[in-house]
Amino acid sequence: MLNTFRTYRSVRKIAPGGFFGAKKAALLALMLAASCLFASAQRFNTDSLNTLTRSAVALKIDTVKVDSLLKKGLPLSRFQKALNAFSKPKKLIPKKAFLYSIVVPGLGQAYNKQAWKIPFVYAGIGVPIYFINYFKIRYNDYIVPLESCFRSDNGRLVVVKPTAMVYRRANDTTIELTIDQMKQAVDFYSRNRDFNYIVLLAVWTLNAVEANVAAHLKTFDESETLTWKLAPTVEQSMVAGQWAGLKLTVPIR
Repeated sequence: MLNTFRTYRSVRKIAPGGFFGAKKAALLALMLAASCLFASAQRFNTDSLNTLTRSAVALKIDTVKVDSLLKKGLPLSRFQKALNAFSKPKKLIPKKAFLYSIVVPGLGQAYNKQAWKIPFVYAGIGVPIYFINYFKIRYNDYIVPLESCFRSDNGRLVVVKPTAMVYRRANDTTIELTIDQMKQAVDFYSRNRDFNYIVLLAVWTLNAVEANVAAHLKTFDESETLTWKLAPTVEQSMVAGQWAGLKLTVPIR
C-alpha cells in the first residue's frame, strides 16, 4: 500500500494538470500497483514450484540411495530397514506354515493371517484329548482290580481269586465282577482310548496340512493369463476361404 502511495505521488509529479491530470495519474498508479502485485504472485509461485521440485529430487535421491545400498549389501539404518520391511508385501512360505502347525497347532493358521481357524483347530484337538482322559480313567478303574486277582509264580500267572470289587463311576457304586467281566471292560476302554489317540494324531496332521494348502492358495497366481478363454475368431484358409468360429485358449505354465 505504501509503495502504491509513493507511486501515485511520483506520477502526480510527472503528470500535473488539474482534475483530469489527477485522474490520469491515479489510473496510472493503479496499473503500476497491479503489475507489482502480479509480479509478486508470479515470484511466489516460482519459489513454491522450486521448493516442490527440490523436495521431489531429494526424495528420489534418497530412494536411489536406499536401492543402491540394498543392491550392494551395505548396512542400513533401523528406520530404513523397518520402512523397507513395511513397504514390501510378506510372501507366505507353505513349508514354514506346515512346520509351524506341526510344532504348535494353529500357529500356521496365524502365520497365514487366518486366525479365525484357530478355535476350530483346538476344538478338533480338544475333543479326542477329552475322550482319551475319559477312557483312561475308566481303564484304570478296571485294570487295578483285575491285576489283584493274579499272582506271579515262577513267571506264570496264577489266579488268586475269581472276583474283585470294582468302582463304577457312572452311578458311583462298587460292585463285584468276575475276571471275564473285568477283562471285557478293560478291552473296551483300552480300545476306545487307543482309537482317540489315532484321532488326535489325524487332527494334528490335518491342521498342518490345512495350513500348508492355505499358504499355497494365498500365493497362487490368479491372474487372467491362467484362465481358459473362449472367444469368437475369424480364420483364413486356402481351401475353405474365410470362416468364423470359436477359439479356446488354454494357458500352459
